[in-house]
Amino acid sequence: MATASSALYVGAKGAAFEPDTVEKLTPRQAATAPIGASISLFGAYCLLRYTDVNVGALFNVFTTSLGTLCVKEMLDPLAHGVLPAGVRDWVALRLGGGGGAAAAAESGGSGLDAGNVVTGEEAAAATGSDGGPTGVGGGGGLYVYGDEMLAWGAALLITVAYLTKSGPPNFLLSNIIAGALCARVLSFIRPESFVAIAGLLTGLLAYDIFWVFGSEVMVSVAVSIDTPAKFLFPRVISPEAAAASTSAAAAYPFAVLGAGDVIVPGVYAAFCLLALDKVLVFGRDASAAGGDVAAVPAGPYFKAALGAYVAGLAVCFGVNMVSHSAQPALLYLVPALIGSTLATAAARGEFWPVVRYKAPAVGSASKSADGDPTREGADA
Repeated sequence: MATASSALYVGAKGAAFEPDTVEKLTPRQAATAPIGASISLFGAYCLLRYTDVNVGALFNVFTTSLGTLCVKEMLDPLAHGVLPAGVRDWVALRLGGGGGAAAAAESGGSGLDAGNVVTGEEAAAATGSDGGPTGVGGGGGLYVYGDEMLAWGAALLITVAYLTKSGPPNFLLSNIIAGALCARVLSFIRPESFVAIAGLLTGLLAYDIFWVFGSEVMVSVAVSIDTPAKFLFPRVISPEAAAASTSAAAAYPFAVLGAGDVIVPGVYAAFCLLALDKVLVFGRDASAAGGDVAAVPAGPYFKAALGAYVAGLAVCFGVNMVSHSAQPALLYLVPALIGSTLATAAARGEFWPVVRYKAPAVGSASKSADGDPTREGADA
């Protein structure tokens, strides 16, 4: 519960760093998401049961490749903060390009170089950037700095250690990759409106209930494919119980929480933070690019969603322990999340502004005609 909640919190807060320029998730797209998820899940099940295709290997290649990149991006701020400036700003690698700052002057403007120290101003001149992470442009090529090399090294080390483990996966390494994957993915999905995100959660709730209670498909796929796209926690199974078990799920040595049970509620929590709190509570510019988490403080809607997520998970785990059967986590999470928002809105006298909320088009005026910031982004 702590691992999943941490991934959700980091992903939702990290979404404030992402430019608010991505295409918004519409109600129509939200309605088709459960259909696409069902097709993918059933397709994987059919490949596992009726073919000799190594589905696990295919999923592993995809999830570990994407997961490594996500771990690196999650480690970037940490590496930037712990390294001294001389190491942090050291140009560990420069690929291609020419002209620009100290690295370009020393290298003759082309090829592959390393070992230069570039200041923020020099990096901006060479790359057309602000001297932040990997720069590209302005004829200066691609610059990889010391802090990024540390982040890449740590991410690759985690992935290699995970892949080379024989037998059951190392649950700590798997959870690190899964957590980074969830946090990064959910930060890029921006619902257009409250109706869109509520519709997405409701549709995926029906999907979760059907495939968990209505068939063996989801549980079978979850325990048959060991990839870092789920959260694991060891559980003790006696040899007698494992031998007597007639299902792979009963003998599986881990408790499992799917990545979707973090990503989907995380998208909702990020919506509460970046739409409802930012616009309705604090009256900030809904079309701003973001970039400063301090400018998007956690307000009542985000706090309510986070508390509802923890409470929903606790109830789900409790029912699982009592019933000894797989549970669709969204059955408990979706009512808790939506209910927490509506209850908070009612208590604040903002019920209809929340229900009717729709994000303005990027670049549109941030204030309503009457200048009331609490009405920003809300339909009449």
